[in-house]
Amino acid sequence: MIFPNDTVTLIDEINGSGQIQLTSGGSPKTILGVSIQKSGGGSSGNAIVFCGADTVSTAYSNNHNYTFLNYQCNDNIIIEKSGNDNGSFTINYVPYLTGELSTTTVVGYFEGYNPSKEIATSTDISVYGAISAGELVISIILIMMFLFKILEMLAKSLQDISTQRKFLDYQGGEVNIRKD
Repeated sequence: MIFPNDTVTLIDEINGSGQIQLTSGGSPKTILGVSIQKSGGGSSGNAIVFCGADTVSTAYSNNHNYTFLNYQCNDNIIIEKSGNDNGSFTINYVPYLTGELSTTTVVGYFEGYNPSKEIATSTDISVYGAISAGELVISIILIMMFLFKILEMLAKSLQDISTQRKFLDYQGGEVNIRKD
């Protein structure tokens, strides 16, 4: 996923039980993704990400893989962990509600897409259609291998085709075909 340029990444850790308020002021924000990792087993407590009093994400076991969200939050982001193990939290958000954005322009060419036209999106992104030097070299090598294989098949089929002369003999009312 491509995050907007103004994405804020919060990384914090709680040792043992506790609660930390990561943002203040209750300004509108959109939580783009959450990851929670715990050092203990699943029975050593839970790790939770809140938006105010609402639960955004919960980890019951050791790891809660990164989950992409589009969670509209109008309150503070709070993390909480119970149990004696350690918990690490990673949260990505933008400081606005993505549903309030109007338009953005995408730069590049995509089939069926007019690059000069503005489109409505939920996040401000810029996509550039580009190819790296390594991709270019690999593409050329693959095209050369493909062409070589086609030429090899063509040469083999031409070699298999041999021009044979056929003669017709007529003897006593019967036609015989004789090959050279």
